[in-house]
Amino acid sequence: MNREGLHWADKVVGKPMKKYLVSAFLMISTITGSAADMVATDPISVIKADDASPAIPVAGRWGGAYAGLSLGGGRLWDSLNATGQNHIEGGFVGYNIQMGSFVSGVEASIDHADITFTDGSNVKSSIFFSGRLRTGFATDKLYAYGSFGVQHSTSKNFFGSKDTALQLGLGVDYALTSNVVLGADYTHSFYKNFSNTGIDVSIQRLQGRMSYLFN
Repeated sequence: MNREGLHWADKVVGKPMKKYLVSAFLMISTITGSAADMVATDPISVIKADDASPAIPVAGRWGGAYAGLSLGGGRLWDSLNATGQNHIEGGFVGYNIQMGSFVSGVEASIDHADITFTDGSNVKSSIFFSGRLRTGFATDKLYAYGSFGVQHSTSKNFFGSKDTALQLGLGVDYALTSNVVLGADYTHSFYKNFSNTGIDVSIQRLQGRMSYLFN
């Protein structure tokens, strides 16, 4: 703007108003420049930044109900030095709760055994009923646990004797798919004075397991 223009502006709007107009012009220029910068920004980059998702922790793969079958072997021995070993097969159902990598749950199982003592007594282990708590730590594919519970055993040719003992165990599960799991499970139970016979009995079991997760 030349001097005559400025002089005319002074007359028309006055010096104070001219100062405000200049300030407004500068402010508008600043806003316009900022808007241009915003438009120039790559919109794809903005979308990509907004779409960035945080790392997802291990999902509740191991939580919920499950059921399966087991097959393996067992070994018995008693305080009279009688022993016996043979196959064991059964089934189980359970329910787990998962909190991050910590997994805990309850399980009930029934197993059929055909283990006869080798001392000529023809005493044979028949059915095992077990209820236990499994607790351990898991990754997306593996779940390693310890177990604690009770085992009720029945026997044949031993006056139909039966008894209940504490059971301890260890195991590991591996997820083949989101629902199918393979595992190995070891338990040990000790019966003090089994069914009031004066004989102590120990039972060890090692079984492979296949289960289905209903999650």
